[in-house]
Amino acid sequence: MEPQVGIFWILPGISKLIVFSRNASEVDVEVGFKTGPYDHYETWPTVQKEYPAMREVEYDEIPRGRVIFNVERKKYFVYSNKDVLRNFKAEIIEAFNLPVKKIKFLEDDHYFIKNDQDILLNIVQVDWKCGTFKGKNSL
Repeated sequence: MEPQVGIFWILPGISKLIVFSRNASEVDVEVGFKTGPYDHYETWPTVQKEYPAMREVEYDEIPRGRVIFNVERKKYFVYSNKDVLRNFKAEIIEAFNLPVKKIKFLEDDHYFIKNDQDILLNIVQVDWKCGTFKGKNSL
């Protein structure tokens, strides 16, 4: 498998990485970057179908990020918030098959979410079988 670009979410409670990606070699260059065809907003309904517990949650209410390829620098840039970058580097590298020496992890306020630390510490209740999600504020 070759390196990929795309988007990801980290499902709360189980810290599962959900990835939508394409091989970087198959993605067109746009303004010096290979970003892939996926967008968090447009892809979220697919996640909600697969994980019923996410049906009442918006795409930007759980940890997420993006992996792109900078053509000029020949590096993969991983954008997310600081908690995701601190706790899930290995999982992201593995999921996107990224070459370790060609990665730059970048904190981006675009990926900040309310109660992010709570989610990463599993201070949420998720009942995956019944399809319900309760964040800290709804307990």
